[in-house]
Amino acid sequence: MSEPRAKLLTGRPVGSGRLFAISPRSLRTTACCAFVAFLMAGPLIAQDRVSGRVVEAATLAPIEGAQVFVPGADLGVFTDDDGSFVLQGLPAGEVTLRVRLIGYRSVERTVTVGATDVQFELRTEAVALDEIVVTGTAGERRARAIGNTVGRLNAEEITESAPSVDVQGLIGARVSGLRIRGASGEVGTGGSTSIRGVGSLSLSAEPLIYVDGIRIDNEAIGDGAAFTGAFGDAGPARINDLNPEDIESIEIIKGPAAATLYGTEASNGVIQIITKKGQADGSQVRLQVSQGMSYLPNPSEVFPTVWGRDPETGELISLNIVENDIAQGFGSPFGTGHNHAYSASITGGAETVQYFLSGRFDRNEGIVPYNWENQLNARTNFTFSPEPAFSANLNIGFHTDKVSSASAAQPVTTHIIWGSPLLRDTPSRGYIANTAQEFEDEVEGIENRDRTTVSLNLEHAPLDWFRHRLTVGTDLSNIRSTRLCRPDPGGATPCFFNVGEKSITRLRSTVQSVDYGLTASASVTPDLVASTSFGAQFSRRQIQEESAAGQGLAIEQLETVSATAGDQRSAEEDFLENRNLGLYVQEQLAWRNRLFLTAALRGDDNSAFGEAFDFVTYPKFSLSWVVSEESFFGIAPLSTLRLRAAWGEAGQQPDAFAAIRTYAPVTGPGGQTALTPENVGNPELEPEVGQELEVGFDAGLFDERVSLEFTYYDQNTKNAIVEVPTLPSLGFPGERFVNIGQVGNRGFELTGGANVLAGGDVGLRLDVALSRNSNEVEDLGDLESLAHFAAVGQFHVEGFPLGGIFQPRILSAEFDSEGNLTNLTCEGGDPLTGGGPAVPCSEAGNAYLGQPTPVWVGSVSASLSVFDNLEIYALGEWESGHTRISGDVSAAHLFFRNSRCIHTSCDPFLAAAEQLVATGQGSLFAMAGLMDGGWAKLRTLSATYHLPASLTRSIGASRASITLTGQNLLTLWVAEKEKFGHRLPDPETSQAQPLNAFIQEAWPHFTTLEAVLRVSF
Repeated sequence: MSEPRAKLLTGRPVGSGRLFAISPRSLRTTACCAFVAFLMAGPLIAQDRVSGRVVEAATLAPIEGAQVFVPGADLGVFTDDDGSFVLQGLPAGEVTLRVRLIGYRSVERTVTVGATDVQFELRTEAVALDEIVVTGTAGERRARAIGNTVGRLNAEEITESAPSVDVQGLIGARVSGLRIRGASGEVGTGGSTSIRGVGSLSLSAEPLIYVDGIRIDNEAIGDGAAFTGAFGDAGPARINDLNPEDIESIEIIKGPAAATLYGTEASNGVIQIITKKGQADGSQVRLQVSQGMSYLPNPSEVFPTVWGRDPETGELISLNIVENDIAQGFGSPFGTGHNHAYSASITGGAETVQYFLSGRFDRNEGIVPYNWENQLNARTNFTFSPEPAFSANLNIGFHTDKVSSASAAQPVTTHIIWGSPLLRDTPSRGYIANTAQEFEDEVEGIENRDRTTVSLNLEHAPLDWFRHRLTVGTDLSNIRSTRLCRPDPGGATPCFFNVGEKSITRLRSTVQSVDYGLTASASVTPDLVASTSFGAQFSRRQIQEESAAGQGLAIEQLETVSATAGDQRSAEEDFLENRNLGLYVQEQLAWRNRLFLTAALRGDDNSAFGEAFDFVTYPKFSLSWVVSEESFFGIAPLSTLRLRAAWGEAGQQPDAFAAIRTYAPVTGPGGQTALTPENVGNPELEPEVGQELEVGFDAGLFDERVSLEFTYYDQNTKNAIVEVPTLPSLGFPGERFVNIGQVGNRGFELTGGANVLAGGDVGLRLDVALSRNSNEVEDLGDLESLAHFAAVGQFHVEGFPLGGIFQPRILSAEFDSEGNLTNLTCEGGDPLTGGGPAVPCSEAGNAYLGQPTPVWVGSVSASLSVFDNLEIYALGEWESGHTRISGDVSAAHLFFRNSRCIHTSCDPFLAAAEQLVATGQGSLFAMAGLMDGGWAKLRTLSATYHLPASLTRSIGASRASITLTGQNLLTLWVAEKEKFGHRLPDPETSQAQPLNAFIQEAWPHFTTLEAVLRVSF
């Protein structure tokens, strides 16, 4: 047997039986070699990787989720939450890396393998042509293929730079054509939402709301709803039940041309909210804590000084009620509220299962101690993808809150505005009836709200050319509202009942929806692709309401309805249900992925339609052409240009019982229950149909540094539903609904953005959103006019805007040497609308004085970044071109007579208004309170500091930031601050109904300051 031979590091032969025997010398040599290899291992390993960050070019903010990869190779990673990446397994030398993310221009660069400080700066695409848009059909639709404009918001980016308490604040004025009308500054209330103005004479202007593909209830309190609760008209906006921190993106689908596939009820537009989902690259935990305060700057200046004459001396005296309370030791009626919130979320998963879990608690306090809100939100989103062709998404959201209302009775603000110096030395201390302390002690308004939303989305693509999707879900919400006015035998309570009262209302809303859609695509030629989509949607909405009320609480300790006087109790119960079934088919032709022609047809049947009306159809056509991708295109400085046009229809259903003949129970002879005619009904009642044409373009200029989006729209509401008097021969009293009206809405929208400074140590981006809207009542059938709010002079009149204000227009008025009113003339002409030469006011009728909705709505925002760590954001917004009617101001002059001007006869026009009201020619609420409604505010100012990476890593975190933000910081401009010397507390307050020009007894919007700490692990 030959001698075995081997070499072990030293190269020396090893004899038989000593194969693993090592001599001391060999051991020393081996150790030295191993040590050298260990020292060389780090550099050798580092040489196969590249690390760095991906940031936004204009702000230098880190970008999460960007893909960094080697083109043509199976090597790539995604950036983490601080924009960092590490790409391994690269060959030595130089390598080309590409970075891409939807919404940004791709960047490609050659780097040296082993580099550790590579920074890629991505520029926002001026026109995000390849961004995915929710259209209602199965499968992905990119923005380039859509012939209508869609407003898109990256909610995660907005909340990072400007945290918001609610979703309406998150949306704000950032999308052109969308208006959120903040009714009141009271904590727990919301505002109304409208898109492209108001198009209905009698129905709601609220858009449909979808969350993760299912419809949720969004009926505006005070806007046609039977339920008002403890907050009156300034009720909650149920879209605010969602936690802004849970939202990934929001899409605003504007008008009938865009919303055809959503059918009946969609003519007001659609808001799609997409919540956050899990991720397949490990788990991430985010914690957030915020502390802040709410206050009313200079309340003694916000609320006007009140005036009166001493009954004994005739001397004119004045009183500032807020300052007087402080001087007498009662303190200011208004304080500082403490706001705080705590939230946590975890995102993670693997290739098969991903998850997103979150929870948040908020405590918000108003400027009086009895106005506060405790709110809790939780969400669980799961994605299950066992194979690439199939995915299932389960989304569950839960919300509950308890709110203490500041408007359970007439607000204390009104008691200040209408106060009197003659009451300074009485127990009311100048308040018109009740002091701030009495509101706190004697009135209680509580609302408990909860909501659970569950949706399941199944998507399956068994073939390359075929995809289908099923979405089912339920939205269940409850409100329990109570109002208690404790008895006060010694004086009137703020509810005006000395004996006390209690009311309770329960509202339960259930919305169920099922949506199935499929899309099949085929290549007709190498350049032409045809996609056919079909879908069916069903929704059912049920509302149950029970209420009970009573007066005559015997003692303060009794606080239930059953404790009121038996003959002063009442109870009601109501139930309504609406069902809708819709089918659609759509065909889209795509030529070379740059020219898209789409045609669609939707048909609906709804339970609110009249029995004689079967169903309604809504057609749609659209065209989109990315001209800049054509070979012949070469227009400097345009880098991107897309032309688009769309025409389509969508509807809005009648009220649930508008078409049905109904009867009301009454007490008949002998105390027996009987029925009396209530609503004659209309078996031929149809839905209102919104028809719209929109044309526009999207452009990127100066190498994508500037974006520009322009849209012109012409919208008509046909078959508008109008209430007309019932013929006496039918035996039914009152009015009935018929389709006779037509309303036109026309305008344009402009959205622009510019990266003024990009790269380097400083970045600056400016964004502008501007819209102009005009509406007109085009047809009222045989009616001369239709009352909207007759008490303040608001009517629908052909040829004029919806809800136009019609009152006598005073052209001249003077005082003679003895103080008598002379030369009083008003606008003559048509008795209803005026428009003629001057005539004596005693011979004049009404004249058109303005419209309730603004003509112009806009916003400007700026984002400034300094180095890598500091971001400053500011948002200003404005409205103009509309008229408001302040009942607070008018009543102060003409009813309570506590203004300086009414006592000193400082203005003959005020004296003329007083005379017209006295003779019944003008409205008490309107004649002295008509004001230009224009205003501008600095809505948001915030600064975010990103902590250095070295500091965050020392605590085991991957990212941390601190944000200081302020809301409603400054009123920049008010078209008319006062009327006849009497100050308007807040130009922005309004009623929830968007067509109501009248506002009275509303809380001003107060200022909030907040500090937010975020940490990610």
